[in-house]
Amino acid sequence: MKSFLLVFTFGIAGIDPMGLTLLLAGIASGVKKRQVAAFGLATFFGTILLGVLFSLFGGQITDWIRPLVPQANDPSWAMAEIAVALLIGYWLFTHITARSRTHDNTEGRESGRPSSVFGMAVSGFAFSLSAVPDPAFLATAVIASQTSSLPKMIIMHSIWVLVSQILLFAFIAAYLLDAHEPLKDFVRPIWESVKRPVIGALYVGIGALCFGMAIDAIALFATGEYLVRL
Repeated sequence: MKSFLLVFTFGIAGIDPMGLTLLLAGIASGVKKRQVAAFGLATFFGTILLGVLFSLFGGQITDWIRPLVPQANDPSWAMAEIAVALLIGYWLFTHITARSRTHDNTEGRESGRPSSVFGMAVSGFAFSLSAVPDPAFLATAVIASQTSSLPKMIIMHSIWVLVSQILLFAFIAAYLLDAHEPLKDFVRPIWESVKRPVIGALYVGIGALCFGMAIDAIALFATGEYLVRL
């Protein structure tokens, strides 16, 4: 019982609104109930699968990955930073230029390309991978590894993902039951009033991150040291 309480506590510590944010973006692009359900199920079962794998083979996974990780000042990190900065920059550029077009053209383009059920399922599983660097997820994997019962291990990881993604799963349940409309009606005017500054701040923050990564990589090539040391 103590182990389950610990896992529940770790779930609270790992509460993350990102899954709900991604789902809302998908709904805005025109996904239907089947796609929403596919995203939620893939996130749920994908996270459980990852948790069980880490609980059973965490030590072996660490031993396998460690030799593949470059040293702190290896140029590989700088090349990775530049690649990520270019990808972020491209994403930022395409989104800013898309928003500069007329609203009608943008709306028509987005509504014409809703994701498939398979695509949403893949997105849900990809999102479940974001749990791996979460300390609360890793702590849950350690607690679950102490039991020899696979069903108990699965229950522990189920509790963690349900609690940590309570915002996502609660909204999915409300959406599938058509109980989300009052929430949408309440949130819509608030969002419309703050949308421009929030999106502007998001773009500025992403641009600053992109610029900082590029400068950090250039500093390594120029001086042999990173500007930011972790």
